[in-house]
Amino acid sequence: MERLGDLYDFPFQHAPEFSPSMSKKRFRSGYSNQPFLTRLREVDANEEIMRSDDREALLHIALHQCYPGPCRFPNIDVNGKRAVIKGWSHAKHVLTDGILGKECCWAAFVTDLKHPKWWPSKKSVPTYDQIILAAGHADIGCHQDVYGDERKLVATYLAISSGEKRCILLPPTESWLKDRADFQLAVSDPSIVSRIHESGGFIFNLKPEEDGTPILLYIPCGWYHWLHAKSDTSIVFGGSIFMDI
Repeated sequence: MERLGDLYDFPFQHAPEFSPSMSKKRFRSGYSNQPFLTRLREVDANEEIMRSDDREALLHIALHQCYPGPCRFPNIDVNGKRAVIKGWSHAKHVLTDGILGKECCWAAFVTDLKHPKWWPSKKSVPTYDQIILAAGHADIGCHQDVYGDERKLVATYLAISSGEKRCILLPPTESWLKDRADFQLAVSDPSIVSRIHESGGFIFNLKPEEDGTPILLYIPCGWYHWLHAKSDTSIVFGGSIFMDI
C-alpha cells in the first residue's frame, strides 16, 4: 500500500489508502468495507467523452456525447437548484445557459459503462451507472448514496477523468456534516477539519494522474461523502452496488 499524499496539494490532506491495483479477491477480503483509491487502467467503453479542458468542450460533451435517450433525461442542477427537465430540447437549453453562462452547475447522465474487472457488476443498482459533468465549483452536498423509496444504502465508486475535486468522507455514524451547505466554509474551519480526522474520516483532493489515468475513489455502503469541484470543469463516472445480495 502507498499513501496518495504527494499526488495532491490539499494543505491538510488525509486521504484513504491508495492501491496501484485492485482485484476481485482483495475487494471481497475486506476492502469493500473501507474507502480506498486506485488507478483505473481499464479502457472505459465511453473513453472518448472523458476529457474536458474548458466549458465549451464540456458543453460539446453534454450535447453530443452524453445523449441519454428519448425517455431518460439528465439530472441537472444550476446554482444549487434542481432543474425540472421537460424534454431533451429543454435539457439542451438549460445545459447551454448553465455551462456557457458561467453558472455553477452539474449534470448526471445515466449510461452504459464498462466497469473495472474487480467490480461486482451483478449487484449493480439500476440507473446508477452515470457520467457526471460539472461546471464551476459545483457539489451535491454531504450525503449517503441510497436507492429507492426505502432509501436502501448502497456502495459506490467514482472515477475522475478530468478536472479536480475536493473530497470529504465520513463514517456512517458521523452525520453531523450533512446539513451544512458551504463546503469552503466547512473546510476553512480548523475545528471541523480536526473533527473529520478524529472521527476516522478523510479530506483530500481527487484528480487524474499526470498521464491522464483516471483515479477511482471507492465509497463503502453508508459512508457520507462530499465532493466539491475545485477546477472550473470536471468529469467523473461510476456506479453503485447493493452490498447484501
